[in-house]
Amino acid sequence: MEFFLIFLENLSMNCIYRLKSLMRKRKMTVYRLSKLSGISESTLRNMFKRNSDPTLSTLEELCKALGVTLSEFFKEEGDETFSLNKEEKEIILAYRTRDYREKELIKRVILPRND
Repeated sequence: MEFFLIFLENLSMNCIYRLKSLMRKRKMTVYRLSKLSGISESTLRNMFKRNSDPTLSTLEELCKALGVTLSEFFKEEGDETFSLNKEEKEIILAYRTRDYREKELIKRVILPRND
């Protein structure tokens, strides 16, 4: 139980830290974030002062104002993300339904060989 509480505390601090970091990178004040997100300045100041997590809907609005998606917000440093088009998504979904032997054949065709 103690581990879970520590995890929640770290998640909260990380969320606030991430918001502040994104604001710094964009040279954005609390006032400006408030105007862009539609969330009152006093609510934002209290959230930062108390290190309290925003609700999901509040976080979504903050992310929009900061120009990031929720997945980008929670992305760990060093994680690589990229977008797939419809055809690429279909190929990956089809690959996931194949058995081990079929996956190995597919990999031999599409991955570079290390000779």
